[in-house]
Amino acid sequence: MSYYTDALPWARQASAQTGVLTSVILAQWDVEGQGWPPAFNNPGDVGDPNNAGQTSYASIQAGVDAYVETMMLSYYSGVRSAVGYVAQSQALGRSPWAASHYGNPPGSDLISIIQTYSLTQYDGATPVPPPAPLPPLPDAKEESMQLIEASDGKLYVAAASAGTGNAPEDNLLLFQLTLNPGAAPKINTVTDVTAGIQAIAGGATYRVQP
Repeated sequence: MSYYTDALPWARQASAQTGVLTSVILAQWDVEGQGWPPAFNNPGDVGDPNNAGQTSYASIQAGVDAYVETMMLSYYSGVRSAVGYVAQSQALGRSPWAASHYGNPPGSDLISIIQTYSLTQYDGATPVPPPAPLPPLPDAKEESMQLIEASDGKLYVAAASAGTGNAPEDNLLLFQLTLNPGAAPKINTVTDVTAGIQAIAGGATYRVQP
């Protein structure tokens, strides 16, 4: 594995917490950290103002936390607010972080590293896990299901049912769902709408064909 792939999970963590692009962080750490694992567990060569600039940390995580804390200082607000890797690199070069200013003009060394190693490939959004599947709908035919977002802002599923007990005929059922990020949808209520027409909040009317 290369320096960039080894440092990538940590750079993505720092990016998520600061808004600085992963490519910019990787390039800066390449200059400052002296390989991976970084010297003194300090990828950004962050000083510790409480210990006369001592730069050794007990773990990589501690060093990354120190980097994030430093990057969130007002000195680097221009870096965080800049758009794109070129602008962020230039802002970082103009900041007090490094006396060298990462090249001349400021930030040019970072831009060169990013372009040479195609680091912008790591700036895409972190893949999001697919949503949890809908829970089983009791006594319903999947081929007749319809997802409805009603005017009350709630989410419903309407489905044709095969019928229950002594009522073998097709019925129309309405399921109200609650969606919470990271959790499976939950069925709140089930309404039998045999007539096939259901008024939902605010007068919106829906018909579901079996």
